[in-house]
Amino acid sequence: MPAVLVAYYMQRELKKYLDDHKGDLMRELNPGDSVSARYDLDGQELPLGKATRTEPRPAWKVTDSDALMEWAEANMPDLVVTQKALDKSGVDELLRTVKHQNAAITSEGEVIPGIEWDNAGGSYVRFTPAKDIAEKLALLNREGRLVGLTGEVLGIEPTVES
Repeated sequence: MPAVLVAYYMQRELKKYLDDHKGDLMRELNPGDSVSARYDLDGQELPLGKATRTEPRPAWKVTDSDALMEWAEANMPDLVVTQKALDKSGVDELLRTVKHQNAAITSEGEVIPGIEWDNAGGSYVRFTPAKDIAEKLALLNREGRLVGLTGEVLGIEPTVES
């Protein structure tokens, strides 16, 4: 049971640490940029992985269901189900068509109301550990270096042995 409580505490502290540092990376990196994480073990560089800021993922989305409903009733009634709700799969298909055309207009040039370009599919930081991260962490543990890294993450000062 003590290990479970320690793991719970560590998980909570790790989340705070990641959230803080992801914010720093979001400010420092431009979309598409990566930064490598390396640990210097007595002059030997151990690549531990990388952090990459993804490209934004803007997408078309329905912003006014009522306007789209009114338009669909008149122009694409198969999108409208009997309880006067939009058919999700039909709307998804319409959004795919709009994405393909890069415009919320019909083939006749009519603007489809209720669909707008949304640039909120924002960028984020993705971490990619090295494939052999477990072995590298084991090496750092054997060398007594993992304690310092985990102490830094958890905000705990390591004990200095005399």
